[in-house]
Amino acid sequence: MTLPIISLSSFILSLFGVLGVTLFIYKSITIAVSKLGKINE
Repeated sequence: MTLPIISLSSFILSLFGVLGVTLFIYKSITIAVSKLGKINE
């Protein structure tokens, strides 16, 4: 009974980790684009 719970929690943690990394990359890209846009202006 404990194994499914552990696997589920680890799956959720990994899912949140992937979401966090994706959001971090997206934010860094948007910041870089905004900086490039300011330089071009």
